[in-house]
Amino acid sequence: MKDYSKRETNIKGDKGEQWFYDWCCSKGYVVLKVGKDDFLGYESGIDFITQIVGSDNVAKWDVKCDSVMHNTGNMFIEIYSDLDKKELGWYYTSKAKNYCYIDEYNEILYLFTKKSLTLYMEEFQPKTAI
Repeated sequence: MKDYSKRETNIKGDKGEQWFYDWCCSKGYVVLKVGKDDFLGYESGIDFITQIVGSDNVAKWDVKCDSVMHNTGNMFIEIYSDLDKKELGWYYTSKAKNYCYIDEYNEILYLFTKKSLTLYMEEFQPKTAI
């Protein structure tokens, strides 16, 4: 059985965040890691703020690392972090406007905006039975 404990999740997340950081640096972005910052904190869901040198555009990123995507072909979009307590997951709570979703096995980074994810979720949201 897979270990989905908080410790294992944090190790995978740190690895994915390092990949994202390295990718941004290789593309010439100025990168600020804020995931553990006291100002923004964990509650914001923002892991990185990036900016292209010479540009006024600033992007706020939430980085997710998935270790089973290569088997399922699916991305895990966390609607609830605790279903029993009805605590909302990162899809609703993250203040990031951009996501980097990482297929850990294949080392592929998928980059998309919150707007595109919202449009996708609205189109493919499961319908309840009447």
